Amino acid sequence: MGAHSFFDKKNWNAWFHVTYFSTNTWKNYKFDWTHSHDRLEILYVYYGELTLYYYNGETWREMILYSNDYAVIDTNIQHMLKTGDCITQVYSLEIELLPETVSSMQYTLGHLVANDKNTSAFFMQNKRIIRLSDAGHVTPLLLEITKYLKLQKKKKKA
Repeated sequence: MGAHSFFDKKNWNAWFHVTYFSTNTWKNYKFDWTHSHDRLEILYVYYGELTLYYYNGETWREMILYSNDYAVIDTNIQHMLKTGDCITQVYSLEIELLPETVSSMQYTLGHLVANDKNTSAFFMQNKRIIRLSDAGHVTPLLLEITKYLKLQKKKKKA
């Protein structure tokens, strides 16, 4: 795993901040430029269908995400995106690790791994791209993040 991997045990005592957030609505979209990030990326499909192509170090794989599915893509994973004929809305969130000194309340990945069995199980996986799903509870959270980021931009301009 890369030095910035969220799944690397030495990074569990770090927290994160958002470096990028976008909402995209696509139909017949193809992002066929192979790319990777030095940050963790979370793709959330609010509605529609998104195909994620990624390189697992040996071959190209395909993962199809549907409404309320999201993919957690670790750092330095080559990937591409494609949508089909249906209209698809996707939230993209990129986050990077911060030193544990930023977290005065000990809400670190290490703390979560040590104290929450679900978080521990999540980070014990060997996969570097993980597909998750929910019943639509992530969308309100992402909308709140959007409001917060817009507010922060307004404050910087003022």
